[in-house]
Amino acid sequence: MKREQGKPRMLIIEDDDDIRRDLVETFVSPASGYVDAYQIPAFLVDEAATGSEADAFLSKAAVQFAPYDIVLLDIGLPQDAHSKNPSREVGAGLLKSLKARYSGACIAVIIESVHTELPIFLDALRQGAADFLPKPFSNEEIVRSVAQVYKAAHTRLANQWNACEKQRRERWLLVQTCAKVADEMAKVISDGLGDVVEKTRALGTLIHEYYQLDETRDRSHPICAALAIIQKMASDLGNDCAVKRSSFSPDSGPMSKMRIADVVNEAIDSLRPGFAYKHSRVNWPGGGGQFVHTFRDDIGMIVQELIFNAVETSPEGSTIGVSLQSKANEQSLELLVKDESSKLNDQARKAIAKGEVMGQSFGRGWGLALAQRVATNIGLRLRIESSKSGNTVVLSIPRSAND
Repeated sequence: MKREQGKPRMLIIEDDDDIRRDLVETFVSPASGYVDAYQIPAFLVDEAATGSEADAFLSKAAVQFAPYDIVLLDIGLPQDAHSKNPSREVGAGLLKSLKARYSGACIAVIIESVHTELPIFLDALRQGAADFLPKPFSNEEIVRSVAQVYKAAHTRLANQWNACEKQRRERWLLVQTCAKVADEMAKVISDGLGDVVEKTRALGTLIHEYYQLDETRDRSHPICAALAIIQKMASDLGNDCAVKRSSFSPDSGPMSKMRIADVVNEAIDSLRPGFAYKHSRVNWPGGGGQFVHTFRDDIGMIVQELIFNAVETSPEGSTIGVSLQSKANEQSLELLVKDESSKLNDQARKAIAKGEVMGQSFGRGWGLALAQRVATNIGLRLRIESSKSGNTVVLSIPRSAND
């Protein structure tokens, strides 16, 4: 499900029904005077009254790789609907669990509490709370706190996402440079090979006319045997040229057995700032747990590019679909990454399919074309299926005897 216009998300954990209802109304409505005054967007809000309800919301967010931007947490909470009295331990446990489980998710937590003792305040900050508001507080005070925390978190996310993009660009520029060198070398070899092949043909014609020998009939003759050796050398040179054309990765890395699900999880984890920054989520049910394949380490950068491209090109609030499926009697596995961006035209899809990159353009499809080159080099293949609802990049992984 697409988030409503890419709105940021907030979880309000408060056992007082009146306070919780007032907070929801304040942050949900874009017409709220305080929200408008402090120039923060209206939020998509979930609300919880107990520790168990809050934990259910946070667990669901983790599974969907869609963390909350802001969590308002009352430090004194009942554990569940059957608990009679609120406890600071419940709220403190939630904070500790939240920061441990979602440490890479850039969730900003604001603590609200009737307990204003200095040790409680300091402990909340040590556990990662971004602010601490003593009760009672006014609407303006809570909005001001949310505005400060949200803007700081948003800036941090933007910087992290820009750093991801810069690292990706530098990595693919290195691959692109190596690919260009390999193409130039292959062209030189190919041009020279053409001369060799032409001279080999001329030599065969001379032998046939001058010595009246036939290559097939007289293949045991020393001259025909020597010609066959020359022709094989030319053929081997051509095959070697084709191999060198694709073998361009600057640091191929070792071969090792990996679970494809682990590769996907690692790629998604590295791109968490992008999901949070663009208010996107990932629909990744997992799977492929038993599929262990002997990969070169380059597989990680390919999978990361597929997911990065989907996040970067899709509108804010989109859902990125990631799935695995077996094909052709379990002889291969396919990793599918679906975005919600506009349909790629035929020319772009053909260029990506061939791994063609012109110039140093960082436009759409640039990284995918280079990922195709690397994939081809390690025995994999990319293809793109486009429709009005978006594009699906499919990475085909053949099974081998060692899987």
